[in-house]
Amino acid sequence: MRSFLYLLPALSATVWGAEPAPLPEAPWLEEALQRSRSIMACLSQDRSLVLPVLEFLGKPEPVENSAGDQAPAEFEPPTEGESVVQSDGGILFDADHRLVAYLDNVRVQDPRLQLRASQLLVVEFRKQELTNAQEGVQRRVQGESEPVARIDAPAETPSGQPGAQAAEIVPTEAVAQFAFVSAERNQIYLQSSERIDLKRGETELHVEPKDGSAALLADEAGNITVTGGKISMSWVDKEGRLGSLLAEGTLYYHGAEHCVTSRGEVQMRTADGSLRCTESLCVFLTPEEGQEAPRDGFMSRLLGTRLDGVRHAVARGDVQLTMQGTGKRGTVDARGQELVYRAEPGTVELRRNCSLCYAGESTVFADDSICLQPNGDVLLQGDVVHGSYVRPGKEGQQASPGSFRAAGPLVFTAADGCIRAERGIYLKDASGTFRCLGAAVLTLRPGAQKVPPRSEVGNLNLALLGYGDPVRLHAEQEVQADYADPQSGDTGCLRGEELAADLEAGTLRVRSLPGKAAVAAFRGARAEAVSDAAESVIDCAQSGDVRLTGDRITLRMPQEQGESVFTCTESAVLTRSDRTFVGGPLSELHAPQAIVTSRGKITLLLAEGEVKPASSQHEAVAANFNYIGVESVATDEGCTARTARGSMQCEGKLRMTLNPRPAKDDEWGGLMTLRAEERVAVAGRSGDGRLLRGTGDLLVADAASGTKRLSGRRVTLSDGNNTHVASGAGAAVVLDNKNNARVFGAVQQTVSTRIHEQIEKNKQKKEQ
Repeated sequence: MRSFLYLLPALSATVWGAEPAPLPEAPWLEEALQRSRSIMACLSQDRSLVLPVLEFLGKPEPVENSAGDQAPAEFEPPTEGESVVQSDGGILFDADHRLVAYLDNVRVQDPRLQLRASQLLVVEFRKQELTNAQEGVQRRVQGESEPVARIDAPAETPSGQPGAQAAEIVPTEAVAQFAFVSAERNQIYLQSSERIDLKRGETELHVEPKDGSAALLADEAGNITVTGGKISMSWVDKEGRLGSLLAEGTLYYHGAEHCVTSRGEVQMRTADGSLRCTESLCVFLTPEEGQEAPRDGFMSRLLGTRLDGVRHAVARGDVQLTMQGTGKRGTVDARGQELVYRAEPGTVELRRNCSLCYAGESTVFADDSICLQPNGDVLLQGDVVHGSYVRPGKEGQQASPGSFRAAGPLVFTAADGCIRAERGIYLKDASGTFRCLGAAVLTLRPGAQKVPPRSEVGNLNLALLGYGDPVRLHAEQEVQADYADPQSGDTGCLRGEELAADLEAGTLRVRSLPGKAAVAAFRGARAEAVSDAAESVIDCAQSGDVRLTGDRITLRMPQEQGESVFTCTESAVLTRSDRTFVGGPLSELHAPQAIVTSRGKITLLLAEGEVKPASSQHEAVAANFNYIGVESVATDEGCTARTARGSMQCEGKLRMTLNPRPAKDDEWGGLMTLRAEERVAVAGRSGDGRLLRGTGDLLVADAASGTKRLSGRRVTLSDGNNTHVASGAGAAVVLDNKNNARVFGAVQQTVSTRIHEQIEKNKQKKEQ
């Protein structure tokens, strides 16, 4: 007995650990915990009042059973408002302090509480209750080997009035080494160097001591404090599914706030998933009906609470929330240094180096915070925001992974399916890349996949998963977009200071600042516009029309024989309905078939290739640009031109038709017809290599017949040695396919120069 008594004061030093930081969501917690400490210390002190007496009395001798070998009497179970206490080691009444101490294997039977204290139970009575307890023992002690106390009290009812009809009471079962019950203060205190066990219905609480003793305090306000060990709690939710909570440190339940807080490492599991944290967990519960004024014992507020009715929760320290995947949905994994859940309005917020992952495929990370709204909106904050996604494949094609990064805030709004970035965004997947340094709005295609029901993902609204690829874009500041179709091999790019595109409709607007080019490239074709002092713009309409505005404009188109390049100033317009491209002034065309330069505008008739449907939403604009070269060239303001057959210039109209796909042995190099007017000058070589020059008012060339006809009021043809001049009616020079010339005209004149040199050359040829 002596060794046991000396052990009691040491066990009262419950392990509380270092003073933790306050919790903003529970400003009352520090004061409440301090109050719990004071109460525990006070109760321990009250309990210590009986120790000197117990030590003085020593362990009592066993009482002879007056009934011989007759077994101890069985006690009827307690009735409403009645408590029965049994012990193996005796009872001590301390009238001065209104204390009753029960020793060794103490059992308390009460409609509200069934308690086992293996070593000591101290009960603090009101004065009248102590007298009743003494009388009850005196009435029943004869003929019994176990000391018994029966304590009668009026039964509580839901209205708090004695005698009213009572509902069924579920008792709390408790097991500990030491217990102190204060009827005066309506408090219960359990302490043990061994495990403390509590059970109420299907809810259980166990405390395994660590580094000393564990303790549990339930006070008159329904507050519960558990400290000094490893805490485990289990329950069954409304649907009959098991849940559990594991904690190490301090667990506190605030009755008025219906709040459970735990300091230290915590792990909470439900049938839907789990929550882990290393610093603290604070859960505000939704009380069930009738829980505001509990009538069935000290532990009913905590052990009677349904933990699935959470209205507000905060977890801190390496938080990990996992919602288990099923056949209907993928696993949701959320991590951060802090998690905040609010049932009203229904938000989930992760803070500090946080991430969210769905089905191991779609992930987001933010170094500041991730906030999920009940309407499906998502807000990512921080200087570093990045993640991954999966682009759904078309029929027969596999899905392809992608990634993104941005500087927050990055916002997804479920109502319109838009992703908004204020400080730039970068996207990359198998289809290409997209980036900008300023504000961006990406509108996603709806209905890409089914959104998992909120009831299956921890009440999270993952509306983002119901959207697919971007269909509309608006971005600012150094915008770059590149794509490469893996099936067709087609490529494209967009460059500018601002980009607005509807990828389904095929509309596009690219704007650039002075000194920088606006670029749009589709399937090998490339359009550029740049200005020195003003903005440059490329506009693509849904009809396929394209308008370019800038000081210098360039259009490049691939052809089988090489690239066609058109340049001009001020503006250029492509009209898809008639396949014309008009640009100028100061326009120039470099094509494999011809080179044409004009001081004014040039009109090109573009050759249309095979119409390819867009293989992805990125190619909607490209589907409208399926040109493979130039079919004709026209200008009304004079030009110079050069082809495989020669060169020319005129001051009037030019009409030239070209073969966009000429044969390799085409002597005319793809030139089909040519018509030039007003002060025409031509140059070419004859069949023997002589340089021929001609002038006139009209030049007509036809590759089919192989002839070129130069006509006018005065027509000249010279080969460096002779100059033929024809004038009058019908004046003309006709050259065949080998540039052999025939001169027509009412008046003809030939002027020969270097005649002696020609005679000598002819003699030398004959002699050879």
